[in-house]
Amino acid sequence: MNTVVLPGDPKSEVQTPALCLNLDSFEANLQRTASAVRAAGKQWRPNSKSHQSLDIAKRLIHAGAIGLTCGCVAEAQIFATQSIRDLLITQLPVGNRRIRQLAELCKIADPIATCDHYVQAEALSQECQRQGVRCRALVEINVGLERTGARPGRDTIELARGIDRLPGLILSGIMGIEGNRVPGESIEDIDRKMGAASGILAHSRDIFLQNGLCCGIVSGVGTDSFPQGLRSESLTEIQAGSILFRDEPTSKSASRHDASPTLTLLSTVISRPGFERAVLDAGTDWLAAGTATPTIKDWPDARVLRQYAEHLVLELGPCSRELRIGDQVELTIPHLAATVALHRQFLGFRQHQLEAVWPIFTRGFSG
Repeated sequence: MNTVVLPGDPKSEVQTPALCLNLDSFEANLQRTASAVRAAGKQWRPNSKSHQSLDIAKRLIHAGAIGLTCGCVAEAQIFATQSIRDLLITQLPVGNRRIRQLAELCKIADPIATCDHYVQAEALSQECQRQGVRCRALVEINVGLERTGARPGRDTIELARGIDRLPGLILSGIMGIEGNRVPGESIEDIDRKMGAASGILAHSRDIFLQNGLCCGIVSGVGTDSFPQGLRSESLTEIQAGSILFRDEPTSKSASRHDASPTLTLLSTVISRPGFERAVLDAGTDWLAAGTATPTIKDWPDARVLRQYAEHLVLELGPCSRELRIGDQVELTIPHLAATVALHRQFLGFRQHQLEAVWPIFTRGFSG
């Protein structure tokens, strides 16, 4: 929905569904997170998938982020047009078009590619030579996620040696993501997983250095393991980005950073089919379904009973039965990045007055 709004409009006049950002909480989270990273002696390269916004990216850099972590080359290209140069691209360089775009990006920015196989690195090297550029590269290591990443040990060091010999590439270090949290996971479990991942990265870094290979960057850590990442001896930079918004899974994480909720979906009660039922005008077309169920802010005894593409059916408790047709409610965000991708703009509110409209540039975007 391309909601037509103007700064100064009250929240009550906003057409719903609408993605609303609490600017006071967002700014507090931003400063708190940036300060925590600095105090830990690390650098911050937040993942852009949680916002996909030039306006937010500029504020991250102003707060002290060294650059951004991007999910794809095309996304990085857009940030580069705004003079954000230090861009780590986690999408593996596979496919002629993607590799060509990555080499072209080196002409206007200083991107970092990630590789977990020599085939990827060799193809990128050939394109960089063809275009007369050099591209930094990290070896992605499987530190427990069991998705992408070279196996620790011999596979990692052989890939690093290969990259180091390839013209057009600059071996710059390693990256490892330990994976998403399991619902209900204890702090002890998170500490154990993060400790194992950090140990693999530290060992890999030491082997790099012993073999005369550059390992100036050791990158990793998402929002769920942010506190553990700050304590990690091996990491030089942290990728946590959704910590600024604190979606529902992050809010319930045992290890979460002390951040305040910032993002909600504003919706309207459009029907009251029964004493204990209400229907909202927001469904999975506007609120991505995930492992968590949205909750209703300020109405703790209301719960989502059923989800449809354009509607949510609520079961109401004694207090929330006061809701009437036309009332607005705010929903928590169950899956942050996927929900943001469904919208075209953030509506930034100070108290209950609209202050900023920030476009989301990658809705339906791929590259």
